[in-house]
Amino acid sequence: MKSGLITSPIGTGVGGIKVTATRIGTVEGSTATTYTAYTNRGSGHEGEYTIRDIYYNTFSSFTVVPSAEGHFFDPTSEEVELEPGQSEIQRHVNFSDTAGFTAFGRVTQTDSNGVICPMPGVELILNEDTAGIFANENGDYALYAGIANTYTITPKLSNHAFNPASLEVVISNDTTGVDFEDTTWYSVDGYFQPSCNTYVGEATLRFADTLGCFADTVITGENGYYSIDLPARTYNIEIVDFVSADENGGAVGEMIASPGPGPDDDTCFECLSSRGLY
Repeated sequence: MKSGLITSPIGTGVGGIKVTATRIGTVEGSTATTYTAYTNRGSGHEGEYTIRDIYYNTFSSFTVVPSAEGHFFDPTSEEVELEPGQSEIQRHVNFSDTAGFTAFGRVTQTDSNGVICPMPGVELILNEDTAGIFANENGDYALYAGIANTYTITPKLSNHAFNPASLEVVISNDTTGVDFEDTTWYSVDGYFQPSCNTYVGEATLRFADTLGCFADTVITGENGYYSIDLPARTYNIEIVDFVSADENGGAVGEMIASPGPGPDDDTCFECLSSRGLY
């Protein structure tokens, strides 16, 4: 068995490359001289290959060559030796694809105040092939396209919509600015009230996303009800102000210091989401 990895100039695996191992000389017990395999595509192990069932008796030498139309590789070939007792590393042969091009872009969200934030974790798909490429913590991604051609790039995240939904891009050089916006919003509503469902006052609630980019506030109404629309992502919620309905101040300090609901707590903050948050 001979295995290895073919990578792009940006270090990502390159799928669909033919790899051929050709025997140098002869070996007793087999007339086969050539063995082939293709690098994985869209399997989570993009660019990896394994050539199986290579017969080498007690010892054989092979020339391993990657090939694909329009592609060039470094090295162009590699001579390897197979014999019993070798480690997996000794049987590993890697190549770099030096001819292809890369698309660079960013995935973002925009809130109601015009603040633009990165959207990490979005998968980018090239011509319906998944290569395990995701936007990073800054929303940036780099997607290796291979040879010059027209490609369709599509962002994907469960229950999320994007603008544009996909882009058809002519890539004949390294290409920048292939950007997408996540347009998914949800409404979140609930009540600020004690467990006995009694109005206790007006609270200001702050919603801040866990990446520290978006932040917005909402003030509860006369019955403690609130509703706010937010870009779909994960948020932390805190009470930043409270005006008690009790002219003596009521449990203001307790409300702000202890916002978590509890069965034995008469002053609790209940967040009852009707349509949820990502």
